[in-house]
Amino acid sequence: MRLAVCEALRDEGFVAVEAANVEEALAVLEVGLGIDLVFTDVRMPGAVDGLQFARRLKQERPFLPVVVTSGHLERVALAWVSGFLPKPYLPDQLIAMIGTLLPKEEGE
Repeated sequence: MRLAVCEALRDEGFVAVEAANVEEALAVLEVGLGIDLVFTDVRMPGAVDGLQFARRLKQERPFLPVVVTSGHLERVALAWVSGFLPKPYLPDQLIAMIGTLLPKEEGE
């Protein structure tokens, strides 16, 4: 699913950087690539899950939008994240949500 999401985002002109787990995602953020938004599943491989990751980002980078997806949680449980996308979802739904969270570029 991760690869399909990244491909859909790239098709829409976004620069998508993928990570297999939270540890990889944190490493990407530390490199300083200018990440504008994080999209994470609640269920992630490794010791830290997507919710723990999202909470950490909320504390350490409060202005970084975080969108969480899950087939097992309700939006009410995640009122503190920037966006919640219940599974199953279509790539267009994610792209629309990202459009509401990121500022438009000049000339768009």
